[in-house]
Amino acid sequence: MKACFYYRPYSGQVESLYAGEWKRTAWVTVGPDGSFNLTARELKKLRQFEYRAVLEYRQVEISGENMIFKSE
Repeated sequence: MKACFYYRPYSGQVESLYAGEWKRTAWVTVGPDGSFNLTARELKKLRQFEYRAVLEYRQVEISGENMIFKSE
């Protein structure tokens, strides 16, 4: 299994209807316990992003729910 994150700038709930395209981080290997780590260096500081984790298993992508993150 491998996993990644899809993300895009977050401008508010209403604006999400017109938000830009999702960008994807690199794929990483998922550990035996289901955990994974990665770094997204391209995120601008002090901005909010909408993101979701995605798992690929047997060539099928399974998406988690959308969440909000504020970069530091």
